[in-house]
Amino acid sequence: MLEGGNITVTAPGRIDVKTGNKQFAGPDRLPYAFPQFTVCKQCVLDAQDGVQSITDKA
Repeated sequence: MLEGGNITVTAPGRIDVKTGNKQFAGPDRLPYAFPQFTVCKQCVLDAQDGVQSITDKA
């Protein structure tokens, strides 16, 4: 993300930076609320039946 001419990078894991000149500032963690999806179990099963799978169903 660009913010005021700076680049902000966020990721769920480790980020490797290889450069001759680097400066790290700011938080190392940001709170993020995952969205809640409301789908009934039967809707998921119906959607699964409508697609082909590359593996066998158990």
